[in-house]
Amino acid sequence: DAATPLQLAGYMLRIWRKDLEDTGASGSGCLTPILPIVFRHGPGKWTAPLSLAEMIATPEGLEEMVRGFGYTLHELGDIEPRELSREPDLLAGLLALAFVHVGNLSRERLDLITAGLLDGSDLTPHLSRYASDHYRITPQAMTASLRRTQPDKWETIMGTLSEALAEQGRIEGIAEGRIEGIAEGRIAGKADTLLRQARLRFGEVSAAREAEIRSASTEQLDAWSEALIFAPDLDAVFEGSSRH
Repeated sequence: DAATPLQLAGYMLRIWRKDLEDTGASGSGCLTPILPIVFRHGPGKWTAPLSLAEMIATPEGLEEMVRGFGYTLHELGDIEPRELSREPDLLAGLLALAFVHVGNLSRERLDLITAGLLDGSDLTPHLSRYASDHYRITPQAMTASLRRTQPDKWETIMGTLSEALAEQGRIEGIAEGRIEGIAEGRIAGKADTLLRQARLRFGEVSAAREAEIRSASTEQLDAWSEALIFAPDLDAVFEGSSRH
């Protein structure tokens, strides 16, 4: 079989994973050396590669690295931020990872990240959620940063982020519904979505208003969500809908 080296590598990986599970060890020298031996019988000569390295189309100059299956380590914190990548969205992602251990994200560092957010990029909603989860970035801070770094595109990008957060709220609502009941989960998900969208557009929502949203019916939540799209302020959302 021409893929014998790949098949053997799979066997070896399984053995090493089992070693780690059994011993709990990690680091240099923790794996058992394996010397694969293949016993073959059959007509003709063996023409398959004798190593995984032979199967890889290795660029000239990288033979030693491929032969040892090593990897190159780049410490993100040691690299000048703007030199991490020439691709804006990839740069934003690497910066988000590089800054995660610095504590509170400064305005300057947040601006470096938001400058790389691209409308339509798959990375943009993921970066937004990552910043929110790991840096506790508020929607207001994200909006303010985008206004500074992308004054012509910030509204479009925030719209993309809002849609992503809405979908996340829907998923969270369904997950909660599996515990407390699908019906309750859907209502909670819609309430979470409405609150997220309201905060993205108008800032903080009062505790009284949040309580009103969370106690509303699914029909009322749908009506408020529609009103939110064109409302000039948060009060207009609720003034334009009658309570069911």
